[in-house]
Amino acid sequence: MIRLAVLAESEADAKAVHILTRGILGAETERTAGDWELPLGWPHIKDVARKAIRVCHERNLADGLVLVADSDDDPIHAADGGHLGGKADECRFCQLQNIARKAVESLRLTGGHRPPQVAIAIATPTIEAWYLCGRSSIANEEACLNALKAGNTSKALRLRLKKDVYGSDRVGRHKQFLRAVEEAERLCGDLAQLEHCFPRGFGTFAMQLRAWKSEW
Repeated sequence: MIRLAVLAESEADAKAVHILTRGILGAETERTAGDWELPLGWPHIKDVARKAIRVCHERNLADGLVLVADSDDDPIHAADGGHLGGKADECRFCQLQNIARKAVESLRLTGGHRPPQVAIAIATPTIEAWYLCGRSSIANEEACLNALKAGNTSKALRLRLKKDVYGSDRVGRHKQFLRAVEEAERLCGDLAQLEHCFPRGFGTFAMQLRAWKSEW
């Protein structure tokens, strides 16, 4: 049983990504939680990520920690290390990667106790696009990239994706949770399609998780 902690922008997103992580790993997972507050957006995740890594290690809380955020209008990370739509220092993946690296390096490793594995999932432009994979022609990274290349923001696209998933861009937490879980369970039936439509976001995330297997 793999103990897994997830730090995301909402409880719905955390549960959905836990389901997707279990699907990629092909193993039973148990979700654990620390005493960090539930994030309400990107700035909070960036602020709390270091603490989450430390807590998972010091309390032997989890074997792996997943950090989840939307890309919104920030640069999109590519598997080859390149960036689309902006500079590297604005890339949310790179920011979290640097935070995680420094946090792990600062841990005290005693008694053979290993630090948690860390994987980063940045959904472009929002995780709702992942939820709609296979259901909508705009549910792919290229739609967002085309908007950024044209000099537009992804705001209109993000609002449309939310409406398509939840029926409204303003939705209660309970419905948000149910829809996120429903779509995540559906997507586990064809993770290859999700990786194909979101090679930079989900593809990079899946690659990190597969690397975990060689460490365990």
